[in-house]
Amino acid sequence: MTGCLRMCILAAHLVLLHSDQRDSKLYQGKIKGEPHIKLSVYSPPNLDRPTFKEATSHTFTRTSTGAEFGPSWSTHWFKVQVTLPDSLANKPHLEFHWDADNEGLVWSEHGEPLQGLTGKGERVEWIIPSEFRDGREHTFYVEMACNGMFGVGKNGDDIQPPDMDRYFKLKQAEVVAVNLQARALKTDFWIIGGEFRSVEDCSAED
Repeated sequence: MTGCLRMCILAAHLVLLHSDQRDSKLYQGKIKGEPHIKLSVYSPPNLDRPTFKEATSHTFTRTSTGAEFGPSWSTHWFKVQVTLPDSLANKPHLEFHWDADNEGLVWSEHGEPLQGLTGKGERVEWIIPSEFRDGREHTFYVEMACNGMFGVGKNGDDIQPPDMDRYFKLKQAEVVAVNLQARALKTDFWIIGGEFRSVEDCSAED
């Protein structure tokens, strides 16, 4: 193995394993919770599947990260009201990160579907529109589906029999200023590390 490749693999492990240091490089700022992010929810009864217009016509109740939603196959509609502080408004790239370990869909305030989400730390981001940077409060919605990409396997394991009474915790609802160069570097390191791990006949003498 060349010295250059050894350094790349070492750097990859440093980036991937030390989450606190990694986040300080990946993100240039972050906000969560009130007053900057207000969350409220409407939970349709009886596993109903309302349209956007029907769902948003109901009364929404205040909620927050840490709350759990279910059961399996139910949907829950969240109103998200965001006010960006000056400390983030001028950052070049802002994303809303949402993760409840289940599927979701971001809707505009006027009922336009914008972005699908898969949860579990994989597809959790939606790029904040430029018009949100004016210091005013802006509203959008997230429709939560209480299932994973491949169902509702017991204990979160997709290959297990379905758990029909599974609940999902809202773990993340925040706006982050992303350092795109750092993210690209992390991706490069991950790819390099993957190439190394895929070599079956590698040994210390190579």
